[in-house]
Amino acid sequence: MPNDSQTSITGDIPSLLSVVSSLPLFSELSSELQGCIAEEIEWFALPGGTTLFEAGDDADAVYFVITGCLGAFAADQNQGGRRLLGHIVAGETVGEMALISGHPLNATIIALRDSELGRWPKQGFDALMQNHPRELLHITRLIVQRLENSQRLQRRSAHRLEDLCRGPAKSGSGWRRLCHPTGQLPATLWAHRSDPAS
Repeated sequence: MPNDSQTSITGDIPSLLSVVSSLPLFSELSSELQGCIAEEIEWFALPGGTTLFEAGDDADAVYFVITGCLGAFAADQNQGGRRLLGHIVAGETVGEMALISGHPLNATIIALRDSELGRWPKQGFDALMQNHPRELLHITRLIVQRLENSQRLQRRSAHRLEDLCRGPAKSGSGWRRLCHPTGQLPATLWAHRSDPAS
């Protein structure tokens, strides 16, 4: 969702085609399709700290990270701020799941540092889905694989947290355990003390 803080980048078609063909989302497409996509993509710079889009917005494009890094954030109901869900790094995409599902975007995306992105408008993405069902299958498989990897990482994080909560608190380490009186895992947190003596 372009805004005033984004700066357009121009480039020759061969270099853009090279970028498109290297993206996992398009790696199995024909060179002809990759060339068509390269011509449709708008390339721009996104300064660090700039919001690409907000959770709840309608999806209007697929975005590709060429250089830099984006962060995906969700609202933190407990802290009243934002919680980092993950990173989108060079070679990765964001927005395609919402385009396929037709649902609003489920995370706020912010540039964690100066980044260069590609924006492929919804019209081009929809045309590919309608006219090339085989490519739709490839893209859907990539999305499912990404979801499975994300769920696997979440399970690992939950197991690490459980192990930490079961172990003894480290004396003098500057860490303290905050537990629900019942000892339930979901209410167990670790918080760093700025003053170890407190």
